[in-house]
Amino acid sequence: MDIRVTLADSGSLKPIPDVLNLEFGKQTTDHMFRMEYCRDQGWQDARMTPYEALSLDPSALVLHYNQQIFEGLKAFRQSNGSVSLFSPDQLAKRFCRSATRMAMPVLDDEMFLESIRQLVAVEDRWVPSDPSTSLYIRPTMIATEPGLGVRASNTYLYYVIVCPVAAYYKEGAKPTRIAVEESGVRAAPGVAVAEILFSPPLSHYRLPRGSYLPCRILRSGYPVGCILGPASSQPEPPPRQLSQRPRNLRFRQNRGCLR
Repeated sequence: MDIRVTLADSGSLKPIPDVLNLEFGKQTTDHMFRMEYCRDQGWQDARMTPYEALSLDPSALVLHYNQQIFEGLKAFRQSNGSVSLFSPDQLAKRFCRSATRMAMPVLDDEMFLESIRQLVAVEDRWVPSDPSTSLYIRPTMIATEPGLGVRASNTYLYYVIVCPVAAYYKEGAKPTRIAVEESGVRAAPGVAVAEILFSPPLSHYRLPRGSYLPCRILRSGYPVGCILGPASSQPEPPPRQLSQRPRNLRFRQNRGCLR
């Protein structure tokens, strides 16, 4: 894959943060990788650019229908000064599976890996050497076609950003407080949950009393939320026959609406 490289000016390079002050995902580096997809032309214009804000149409499908996927992996500084990636080939395959499930264009494994290798090589000075630190890598694909309407996009943006990180939790490998939600569930019995990394809309978690489950967990102040699934001891309801009609649903033929 041919990658066009545009480096940031030396005077605009960001200072490397102190290892003691690293916050997970807060300090991004000087460059990013990006590449566009068009249904008629495929993947094109692979390039390395200075880190910059994205420009999206307000009606871009990703903003309204959440057609997006991402992955997360890390690069580690070795004792001999080299840099190693942890399990990038497996994450490339998972990124491909996620794209297929979300009706998005598949990114070739080698293209995925090369985009990461090239960016990590450019940002070598950002890879920390402390044993408890690493360079976090976030490959992302989003639907960019403007227009309202539930459908798969015809255009996409694939980009990769990286940032130096320490432990995800400041307390390190110690017991973590967890907020356990017992009154709401993520999925009902019989509903499959796909192995896919994407951000589901909050409306999927709406509770009868009108509050949103993830928001309630976040407001609890706990760093981790655990949403309990339905009790396994409860039998699943039998499937409804097509001839059966819900008792609480009436159809007004004169207006063609439900009430």
